[in-house]
Formats: sequence, structure tokens, C-alpha cells
Amino acid sequence: MSANLFVRSFALNVALILAVREATDIGDATVAAHVIAVNLWLFTAFFLDGYGAAGNLLSGRLLGARDFKTLCQLTK
Repeated sequence: MSANLFVRSFALNVALILAVREATDIGDATVAAHVIAVNLWLFTAFFLDGYGAAGNLLSGRLLGARDFKTLCQLTK
């Protein structure tokens, strides 16, 4: 799992760097708007990734404890 997380983070940063490079050719206002949009996008991506990881951890714990009733409530 760590390798997958590393590859995803690396690919996201490379895409960000390439997009900023292209935005700098257009102008200063475009770069400013791009940075704001990318920061919102990164925050949302990392928030959802963390939320999903927490769900996986909780469901794995409940599955290991054979607490199927609470596991069904968690999935809902």
C-alpha cells in the first residue's frame, strides 16, 4: 500500500508542476487562479483519501472482530 500511495502522490505532484509551468506562460492572473484551484483540489483529494483510509481501517477492525452488525451500520 505504501508504494501505491507514493506513486499516486508523485504523479499528482508531477501533474501539478507541469500544469503550473503551462499556466506561467499565459500570465500572472492565470497563475494565481490556478494556484487557488489546485490548492482546493489537493485539499479535497487528500481529505477524501484520508476519509477512505479511515473507513478501511474501521471496517477491517470490525471484520476481524466479527462484529457484522456494526460493520453493516458503518457501510450505510
